[in-house]
Amino acid sequence: MQQHTGIIPKLSQKQTQLFRQLGDFSEWIRQPKDHSEIQKDQRKSVPQSELIKQIEKDFYTSLNQMAAHYQIAPIETKKLPFPNNLGVACWDMENKLKSYLKEEQELHLITLDWEQTSLGVANSYKTESSTYYVPIYSLFEMQKQKENKQTKDLLYSVYTYLYRVVGIPFYRDEDTYLSYMHEMLKVWLEEDGIICGEDEEYKKNILSEMAKVEYIGDVILKKINNENNLSFWKTRLDRFYIKNDFDKDLYSIAEKMYNLWQEYPNEYIFKYAQIDVNDDDVNDVLTMDKYLSFYCSFEGCLNEQINEMLNQEFGEYAEMENPVSYDVFNGKTIEKCNFDFLYRFFTLLTELLSLLFNN
Repeated sequence: MQQHTGIIPKLSQKQTQLFRQLGDFSEWIRQPKDHSEIQKDQRKSVPQSELIKQIEKDFYTSLNQMAAHYQIAPIETKKLPFPNNLGVACWDMENKLKSYLKEEQELHLITLDWEQTSLGVANSYKTESSTYYVPIYSLFEMQKQKENKQTKDLLYSVYTYLYRVVGIPFYRDEDTYLSYMHEMLKVWLEEDGIICGEDEEYKKNILSEMAKVEYIGDVILKKINNENNLSFWKTRLDRFYIKNDFDKDLYSIAEKMYNLWQEYPNEYIFKYAQIDVNDDDVNDVLTMDKYLSFYCSFEGCLNEQINEMLNQEFGEYAEMENPVSYDVFNGKTIEKCNFDFLYRFFTLLTELLSLLFNN
């Protein structure tokens, strides 16, 4: 194989991050460990030299499998000191993969979790700076309309899937982003008084609308948390009678979403999150838990105020977290994660929201 010589060209941000990760890992290996830290993982108690050998073995097994899969000849880096050998090999592979990978794909060092170090290809679904807020107000209104019972029931099945299976947050659940926004607004009103110079009547209107939003949310949450909606989903599809264009479009979306669930019964959206929302370093990233949610919206002061708060906060984020799936090269079988699910799910969710907002 070709020997690596000369100077490495200027690195991209992703390559720099990868080298930093490897450098931090190398530094960690050389640091003394206390007993409690070693007990967290038995592999940490392995002598430094043996641990490095195992990491390098795992890495090069993964590298060779990836190279064979894409029919690429990697440069020889085994004679370089650790962690430079891994870093240069990743740099080389990333550059050689450019002609093979799609725009939404990139090379990642998947794990440094003391179990196995593997390479993988990340498949990122670009959400195009969109928010996916699933409205519940129209569904609440349908409860009063006997003529829309079939439509309402079919929407219950779809919403139950989105909530119980996919895991889209509901604004009445504690520790969700929109729940936090509502509570923060309530504190401003009740403890700090009037918002931005608005009069007392404005404050009363928002608090009244907030009570309504909470009530509607509690009613709908109880409905869509019922797993019977999933059990009856197929029956509701089979017996659905199309009365108008809305029913026609809803039926098409509900049927495709049902088929998606049958193909991928255990897929949930935050499985594809890249970021730990509890990490202090994500303050400048619009994470998935913020732009995916159920919410209640109708014309009024509350809706205007919440939209203003969201627009102001979202405008402060430097980047948006996109869901990612990984094809992992672990030296055994190639573990392919489901980009097909991500693509089809977001396509159907976009169609559903477009239908609901335009009717």
